[in-house]
Amino acid sequence: IWISKNVNISNDKNIILFAPTEREKGNPSPISNLMNCYEFINTINQMGLNIYYSQHIHDNNNVPILSSVKTNFNGNWSKVLAVVTDYSSIGADFLYSGGYKTIYFTVDYEDFLISSGIGPLMDFEFNKASECKSVKELLELINHLSKSYLSYKNEKRFFKNSLYFHLIH
Repeated sequence: IWISKNVNISNDKNIILFAPTEREKGNPSPISNLMNCYEFINTINQMGLNIYYSQHIHDNNNVPILSSVKTNFNGNWSKVLAVVTDYSSIGADFLYSGGYKTIYFTVDYEDFLISSGIGPLMDFEFNKASECKSVKELLELINHLSKSYLSYKNEKRFFKNSLYFHLIH
């Protein structure tokens, strides 16, 4: 409920929230590894987007993340354009609360399936979102989202200024 009350407050969504699921002790998630890759982070920043990171609450690995390029998520859902997760329920929570987009980054699907299993609703959640199995796919989708959101925002602004909008309100 709290997410849904706060997810649509802002029309200026420029944050990609990365929220990995915990892994076995000593094994960082692929998402955590991306948060240590300057090239990946710079590519997203060049799209005009900011990166926020949310460590899984049960993650005891304490994977070091580049402090100069990420911001710990503080719960401000209003500016989140997309949530990128792997197998965490935060993706479904975001979507069902009215969030713009969830992306599942499942590059280690087989390994995760063997070590942790997949929840009974995971296939359902994947069907409601987008799934990327490579970094290239992930960057292409984020770039597309960034451009399509700007287009959506401009259409919304145009509609509010249109004669039709003023006639119906």
